[in-house]
Amino acid sequence: MWIWAVLAALVLTALAQYLVYRKIGLSKVRYTVSLQTGEVFEGDDVFLYETLENIGRFPLPFVRLSTDLPDGLEFILVEETGEKAEKKRVTKTSRVQSLFVLRPGIGIRRRLRVRCQVRGKYEIDGAIALGGDLLGMRVQTIHLVPAQGGRNRLVVLPRTESLSAGYICSFGLSGDLITNHCPVTDPLYICGARPYTDSDPMNRINWKQTAMRGELMVREEEKTVRFDFNVLLNMNTRPIELHRTSSDTAALERNIRVCASLFDRAAASDVPVRLITNTASVAAGAQAVCEDGVGTEIYGSRVYCGRGDTLDAFRLLASVRPTVSVPADQMLEHIAAYPELYRGSRNFVVVSAYLDTCLVNFWHAMTAQGCQVVFYLTTSRADVRDFPADAEIYYKTY
Repeated sequence: MWIWAVLAALVLTALAQYLVYRKIGLSKVRYTVSLQTGEVFEGDDVFLYETLENIGRFPLPFVRLSTDLPDGLEFILVEETGEKAEKKRVTKTSRVQSLFVLRPGIGIRRRLRVRCQVRGKYEIDGAIALGGDLLGMRVQTIHLVPAQGGRNRLVVLPRTESLSAGYICSFGLSGDLITNHCPVTDPLYICGARPYTDSDPMNRINWKQTAMRGELMVREEEKTVRFDFNVLLNMNTRPIELHRTSSDTAALERNIRVCASLFDRAAASDVPVRLITNTASVAAGAQAVCEDGVGTEIYGSRVYCGRGDTLDAFRLLASVRPTVSVPADQMLEHIAAYPELYRGSRNFVVVSAYLDTCLVNFWHAMTAQGCQVVFYLTTSRADVRDFPADAEIYYKTY
């Protein structure tokens, strides 16, 4: 008789716990996620911290947590092998799963290493949790949304590369150039000293040279002229795109890295630089050039100058998505027809994945107006045979 009583008690217990977990389930699980930092460079590693906490009054026998990363990020799992852990095996994956047992009021925290492979803006939107009762009679799967207060957004800035080593015939495109035709001298460029004359201002007196020579000496300053330029990012990776997206994302990423390198080079010399591109994905950090049909689809950033603006320029490049707002040929024709809309700059650095007749015509049109146009070609796609010999093109070295 007692056997039947035990069996009945077990059945009632199993039914009771099934009903309890059916009502509660994983609703008492709190999930938080936090990144080590909110901004890194392309290729860097960052730690991701996840906390899974049981805030209910009943234990959770098993909870399997699965975290997926968006494209461009991947987990780096390091596993030690061998008796003395002399060897390590590195595994790259976009998904990590773990199994936990959570008691009431207990939280578990795990730390994962994330490698940022591609620049962009990312958000960890949660994880998938699978849990059930003690006997596995009811299994539930829910999507855990990160609790408020966590830092689940990450900005991956583009990395720079050496333009002089990666591109043939590369040289300083802009900066301060010494010239004999400029009437204004630059006090930052000192070329020597000479005796004082009545026409020299007192603030140019070189007191050290005066003490050594025993007579008033003034600084001789070079005459310089400063150039600013526009970086023209061509979102088309081929002359004709079938859709309003860049078909070759690898080539587009190379274009953006070249733009970042140009921004970095300009910042080192305090040269003003501006980004112009044919995509609407940077609308948050740029604005349309003008209000006509084509100009509304061409976006230009503000002018960046100096090291203080470098991160802002990189953040703008990180927000660029592979979408094309207007074909490249229409953008080039608009710039050639209305060059005054682009802040009067007489220098254009065109970063493109290909070279075709439209770019050649753009070079001829801008050169005729006294503008200097330089090309950075990031692939071997060149459909032009007779390109002007005096055009400056920098080819990618492989």
